[in-house]
Order: sequence, then structure tokens, then C-alpha cells
Amino acid sequence: MPPLARYFSISYKKWTDTLRGRIDFLNLCPAVSLDSKMQTLVNDIGNGAGRCDAASMNASSMVWRGSDDGGRYISNAMPGYCSSYAQNVYTDLKNTVPRYVGIPERNGYWVEASNYPQALAEYNARIEAENRQSWNN
Repeated sequence: MPPLARYFSISYKKWTDTLRGRIDFLNLCPAVSLDSKMQTLVNDIGNGAGRCDAASMNASSMVWRGSDDGGRYISNAMPGYCSSYAQNVYTDLKNTVPRYVGIPERNGYWVEASNYPQALAEYNARIEAENRQSWNN
């Protein structure tokens, strides 16, 4: 636990400096020199740790529509650092990373993998209700 506390206590005024400090800390581990995949994991952890949960991805994936209505949507493109982190050969996260429910144009969003079946059912029910309402108008 002390190394984790030390890692998350690294904080600078600029977020980019915080990321660099955390990556530098991780690079102190002797295992980093094993191979390039371990070095990639260090960068993935440094760039994505704490930012690859559904809530963070919903906040960071917000895209403004280029329309007059001022709308926005949540992109269904997983941030590269999350994708790389989840697919690294030294992690076993493929079945636990957040999943995207729906489509961006119909207000899709990211959910934790364990909540996906329920969220998908709720999303589909909402879309069906919206479709019925638009047909009745």
C-alpha cells in the first residue's frame, strides 16, 4: 500500500507534470526494463490510472455537436490510453473495462462492464419509447 499511496500523492500544478512524475516513479521499478511491453504498461498506467472508469470516460469523451442546437454527445471511442492499458499483455482487464451502451447520436454512454446488461436493457427501452413517441407525433 505505501507505493500506491506514494504514486497517487505525486501531484504538480500542471496535469502533464503530474503524469510525467508518476511515470518517472513507475520507471524506478526494475521490471520496466524487461521488455517494451512492460515499458508500454508503465506509460499506460501513468496516463490512464484512475481515468478509465465509466464516469471518467463519460466526462472526458464529451463531444460538442457542430449544430445550432448546442447539443453534445459522449463518444463511443475508448481513449487510447484505456484501450492500450486494457489490452496490454501484462494486464487481465479485457472483461472489466467499461463498455459503451447505445450509439452517440442517441445519447449513448459508458457503463462499468458489470452493469452493461442492465444498462443496455434500459437504453433499449428508452429508445423504443422515444421511437413510439415520435411515430405518434
